[in-house]
Amino acid sequence: VDDPCPAFPTVLRVMYGLFGTRLTHLVLGHFAHTRAGQQQAAQTGGTQPTLAGEAVTGSSLRVAVLPVLGEIFGGNYAFVVFDAHDAQRRAVAVDGADPEVVLRYVASAGLTLTHVLTTHWHWDHSGGNRRLQAAWPDAIVVGGREEGWRVPC
Repeated sequence: VDDPCPAFPTVLRVMYGLFGTRLTHLVLGHFAHTRAGQQQAAQTGGTQPTLAGEAVTGSSLRVAVLPVLGEIFGGNYAFVVFDAHDAQRRAVAVDGADPEVVLRYVASAGLTLTHVLTTHWHWDHSGGNRRLQAAWPDAIVVGGREEGWRVPC
């Protein structure tokens, strides 16, 4: 069988099924989040952010694509969206599952995080919400209406 999904240990499969629980966020965060002062886990395609939007004439919208979580779930991405001409340097993080990676980018770009947008409640999308909001207490965490109660903030 040609399975496109990487093989995960049983414990990770169980934790994946429990993504919305606080316990899962703590356990997976302990093993998968990049720690302050440590290098980010290796990932296929590298770990360097890619900035999109600079080549579009007349557009000041920028989207930083940040590889996150190493190979734990086959790799994943967080995004930081901002207006390059915004004097206040406001930014929105999207699916900031590895908060240290997002915080490093926001700091290096001189941005102010105002919102954390979560596309859905799974840990590999929402697992960094609490840490992002702790670092930026005024940031508003946004999730879908139907699953908002499962999106950590």
